[in-house]
Amino acid sequence: MKSKCITWTIEWRFHSTNVVLLDHGINENSTLASIIEKHLKPGPWNHKLKPFCAEQLDCLKFFIRKYP
Repeated sequence: MKSKCITWTIEWRFHSTNVVLLDHGINENSTLASIIEKHLKPGPWNHKLKPFCAEQLDCLKFFIRKYP
């Protein structure tokens, strides 16, 4: 049986970096904050994202682009 839920692919690009992250199969009921916070947790793999990790999620700005 097919789910009646829309899933999205999100491409995250971080200003002033060459970092691009992809999230596939994101449930339409998920919040952007719940998804991005997974990428901004401290760890050795996100050293280029440290300036973003230091910010409160409420202070980050997201720009959404829709592809045709």
